[in-house]
Amino acid sequence: MSLDEYFSLPESERLTPVEDVSDTDPWKWTKLSAPIRVEVKAGEMLYLPALWYHQVAQTVDEDEGVCVAVNYWYDMDFSGPFVSMVNYVRDMTEVVMNS
Repeated sequence: MSLDEYFSLPESERLTPVEDVSDTDPWKWTKLSAPIRVEVKAGEMLYLPALWYHQVAQTVDEDEGVCVAVNYWYDMDFSGPFVSMVNYVRDMTEVVMNS
């Protein structure tokens, strides 16, 4: 299945040349994305901005035996600059998953 079936680019006289930036080394930017490790203690809170990728691991103290995490999401402002990107990523994911 081709993406051309779903998307088309209308002809226009207002064309902007785009340099081919095909990477021969797709991992060259990974050094710029080092993980940040955070330990959140009892009574503390960690704020993650909307759409930030994250991974969570929880541990329990031997003497307490209980570990509880509470997540709270509030509606993101979908009128800002991220709305187009979010919609595009969501739509592309659906196309790929259904192909």
